[in-house]
Amino acid sequence: MANKPTFNEALAVLVEMVRISSVNPALVPGGDGEVHIADYLYDYFRKHGVNVQLQEAGPGRINVIAKVVGIRPGRRILLNGHLDTVGVEGMPSPFDAVQRDGKLFGRGAQDMKSGLAAAIAVLLELSRNRQAFSGEVVLCAV
Repeated sequence: MANKPTFNEALAVLVEMVRISSVNPALVPGGDGEVHIADYLYDYFRKHGVNVQLQEAGPGRINVIAKVVGIRPGRRILLNGHLDTVGVEGMPSPFDAVQRDGKLFGRGAQDMKSGLAAAIAVLLELSRNRQAFSGEVVLCAV
C-alpha cells in the first residue's frame, strides 16, 4: 500500500508543476521553456534538504539535478524525465490542474510531469531514510 503522506506530497508537486507553463520554445515559438519549473523544483528540493543543482543545457533551457546519497557506498541509480511540454493551442485552461474522478487534467499531467512527481517522491522518502539504503539515487529533470 502506498504511503499516504508521500502520495499527497507527490500529488501536490504534480499540481504545481502542471500549473507552471513549460512549453518547449523549440516546438512553439515564444514558449516559456523550463526555467520557471526548474526554479520551482530547485526551491522545493532545497526546502526538503535534498542536494540539488541547476544546469543550463542551452540558452534558457534548464535541467534540474537532484541527488540523495545513502550512508554506505553502493550503486548509483539514475532517474530521468523531461520538464518541457508540447503546445497548448486549443486547450481552454491548460494550466488549471483540474482534479476530477481521481484524475488530474492539465498540460503535462501525464507526459511527463506525473512521472517526475513520482521520482520526486522517491527522493523525498530516501532523503528521510538515508540510513536504510546504500548508494545514491540521482534525478535528472531535463
